[in-house]
Amino acid sequence: MNPEEPPKDRFDRLFQPFSQIDSSTTRQYGGTGLGLAIANQLTLLMGGEMSVESEVGVGSTFTFMISTVADINTVIPKEWDLSLVGKRILILEDNDVSRESLTIFAQILQMEVRLIWV
Repeated sequence: MNPEEPPKDRFDRLFQPFSQIDSSTTRQYGGTGLGLAIANQLTLLMGGEMSVESEVGVGSTFTFMISTVADINTVIPKEWDLSLVGKRILILEDNDVSRESLTIFAQILQMEVRLIWV
């Protein structure tokens, strides 16, 4: 572990109100420590989770994942094959974005969706 890198077990502090891993960051960049706490609370309220990956000198990436459902009033585009409406589909996809896109597509077609995460 790099001596400048904060321990990963302290990352959870980032999502607490008025908290930062290193108080010198507040002095250098400003901020109250509320932004990530608010984002995390909203994500939790939507049944999701947030995470962080960080590397000293490179930066940090914050991600969140929530599940959504397509609006049942969505109009099915005329060019789509309507023979799929009401069918059952099993989605086996390891890429989160692709899996979510396929799920939304299937839900718009009012398909019964089953998901498998690998």
